[in-house]
Amino acid sequence: NHMNAEDQNKDYFTIEVAPMELIPCSVFYFLEMVRTYQSGSFHRNAGHVLQAQAKTEATHGHKSMPFQEYSAYYPHAKYTTGYAGRPSGPGWYVSIQDNTRNHGPGTQQDHNPYEADSLFGKLTEDDMEHNLRVINAIHSVPQKGWLDKENHIQIPKLTLLVQSSSGGGGNGCPLWIPWKSPVASSSSSSSQ
Repeated sequence: NHMNAEDQNKDYFTIEVAPMELIPCSVFYFLEMVRTYQSGSFHRNAGHVLQAQAKTEATHGHKSMPFQEYSAYYPHAKYTTGYAGRPSGPGWYVSIQDNTRNHGPGTQQDHNPYEADSLFGKLTEDDMEHNLRVINAIHSVPQKGWLDKENHIQIPKLTLLVQSSSGGGGNGCPLWIPWKSPVASSSSSSSQ
């Protein structure tokens, strides 16, 4: 198949959200960002993280998380995803190394030994080879640190995947399909 240069620069990576019982606010905030996503880009290529900015209906006016949320059962390991800033969000990052000492408890504020950056997920293990190829390509941008606007890596869309109720995808693996809002699904089915 012939691909033009623009298509060759398009790819994806997959994030699995953390267990809701560990960090429910962080996960919910990210799901709302995905559900109402408008635009975004990777705008920072640091030695320890790739940081993205996002514009969503959920974060309109730069709404951050209501508080810093952290669980010792879900630490800042390599390839986890967390929120930047105080309070956290709507900027987020992919850790490209173990960031326990950079973003874990007690690393952000001298007066609070418990506060840490909030996490919401990690790159999926099932597709790690593909995920790493994409993350490494983003990290290979020649400019380091805060990127000039022309070097931002655009994120054209975020897609929430859910397990299909119609069975697996073969080899005992679940079949993942794009989530559709019940409102959008019912209006589109009534117009058919």
